[in-house]
Amino acid sequence: MLAILTQVKTIALISQKGGSGKTTLATSLATQGCLEGLKTLLIDLDPQGSSYKWGKRRDIPAPTVMAGQAVALEQILEGAEGQGVDLVVIDTAPHSEKDARKACEVADLVLIPCRPSIHDLDAIEDTLNIAELTKATAFVVLNAVHPNAPKQFEDVKNALEMAYDPIKVLAGFYISNRSEFVHSASDGLTANESEPEGKAGQEIKVLFEMLDGIIGIYPPNVNNARTIE
Repeated sequence: MLAILTQVKTIALISQKGGSGKTTLATSLATQGCLEGLKTLLIDLDPQGSSYKWGKRRDIPAPTVMAGQAVALEQILEGAEGQGVDLVVIDTAPHSEKDARKACEVADLVLIPCRPSIHDLDAIEDTLNIAELTKATAFVVLNAVHPNAPKQFEDVKNALEMAYDPIKVLAGFYISNRSEFVHSASDGLTANESEPEGKAGQEIKVLFEMLDGIIGIYPPNVNNARTIE
């Protein structure tokens, strides 16, 4: 595939609640970027370093994975663009409003994972407030939804839209609770690598395409753009 880009695009995964699935989505999206032929950088801001440790388990050199600090994000992004990076994915720590705010400020798109439980629905308010204060382009993605459960998805989506106004939930889409997301991570892989044609892998591919539709990871204007084989 040919990827045509004019500048680095940045996606931040943010949730003030732990266990929302940020790291799984961050590593999966960064990997999908590589599979699409993009030079991709994954920045881990979480002191626990789950994404960074995942990168250490990999035998594959891409994406580049680095541990970083929120105060240095602008400098890191400047360096990334200078090195020809096309896509940056930021994995943030829970319970860190300062880091989340900085990630929101520098990101082209903020993705807020939310599991379908009442505790997660209640906890999402803090994250939404941070995104709103920074005027970030932010979308909620429902995560770990029971496979083939469209009613559960609709119920949670409706509950979010009733509780938080305005709110943007990715329309008609959710990430399912599939074992391949867990199994692949133990080997330093992602589901879209280990089983690219599997259901989990296909969900990540669809998510990546949806995000491209929102922020233009592949800008349509090819004038003065750099082309990557």
